[in-house]
Amino acid sequence: MIWARVPYRGGSAPFGYALVNSGLTNKKGKALMALALDDVQAACVRQIFDWVKHDGYGSGRIAKSLNEQGITTSARLKWSLRKSLSNRRSQPFCRRPETDRFRSCSS
Repeated sequence: MIWARVPYRGGSAPFGYALVNSGLTNKKGKALMALALDDVQAACVRQIFDWVKHDGYGSGRIAKSLNEQGITTSARLKWSLRKSLSNRRSQPFCRRPETDRFRSCSS
């Protein structure tokens, strides 16, 4: 599923997404990319939101849990989630389209 039908202009893909060819090119003929969900990483993002909603985890505990499981960021670094939970690109994982409200990612 392509998250946005417009070209992504942000460099590397945020965790939970992969860059895919959008089918468009810029005026220099370079392929433009779009974001698509990465199923493996998306499952991890859903787990993070479940930890927050159901278990009350904060950013430090989430980072510790992910690091203990050996899960690294897209840049292969250890986790520090202070900004990741507020990243607007994470919202499609947990937004219920019909109500525009957040829900449990596992349901």
